[in-house]
Amino acid sequence: MTTSGQTAPGPPVDEPRPTIEFLHGFGAFMIAMLLIGIVMIAFGLRVDFTPIFWSGIALGISLVAATQFLPLRVGRALAHFFETIGLWLFAFAVYLWLLGPGLLAYLLSKKIIEYLPYTLQLVTLLIWLVALAAVATVMYSRSLRAKAQAWWEARAPAALQLTKPGQEIPAWGVIILYVNFVFIAMGGFAAFALILNDPASPRFLPGSRPGVDHGALADFFGWHLLDAIPVVKATETLQWEVPLTYTGPVASCLLLTFKVMVIVPVIRGIGRYLKDDDDKAAPKAKSD
Repeated sequence: MTTSGQTAPGPPVDEPRPTIEFLHGFGAFMIAMLLIGIVMIAFGLRVDFTPIFWSGIALGISLVAATQFLPLRVGRALAHFFETIGLWLFAFAVYLWLLGPGLLAYLLSKKIIEYLPYTLQLVTLLIWLVALAAVATVMYSRSLRAKAQAWWEARAPAALQLTKPGQEIPAWGVIILYVNFVFIAMGGFAAFALILNDPASPRFLPGSRPGVDHGALADFFGWHLLDAIPVVKATETLQWEVPLTYTGPVASCLLLTFKVMVIVPVIRGIGRYLKDDDDKAAPKAKSD
């Protein structure tokens, strides 16, 4: 019996179980593969991708099923954990996929130094630098960049295009293109500098890095790129000391070429893109 103005409480409503989604399952699968790999290493078993993969699928399905059959609070916490792990790992996978061309080119430049004969190294890297100069010219010139984009839209496969024909490349696409260009340039210039560096009369000397190798030279050019960004003072803020120092006209000319060919087009190109984006947004804001 209820008093006036009060309603009788209804039957308790069962709270829904967590929904099984892609990130949920992806996170569970990756955790399962990691656990199986750790167990195989701990017991001294041969680590092989195939059994880890199929066992990971079986264990991953079991982990996802656990979120549906364990007590509700535990199931929800487990599902949230799987989804968080899945989100971060998927974002990392996308990151690697987008920056794949630059990373592969960087690794290729290192392999060129390790495996090719000296003459072939020199010819390959000279062609590399000429190609970088052509790309840098297109990046620096707005008219050439527009023509290159129109050519790409007309000739490139649809799967490789960042936008539909006639649309402008979004900000994330521009950043990806510039970052890939920087990785490709750092790898090429590092390899070229390593060829030119004579151990008997070194042109590059240890700085914060103890030795002169491909990785240290790539860091050297990357340091100068960050140091050239105005206002930010990235190297000072990060307390990143110069990896290597240099001496002589050959090293000086190579660094100057890197600045002209890479640093100037990248900083100017990104700055011009942001300015154009602001100029287009201003009339729209006024009309609103």
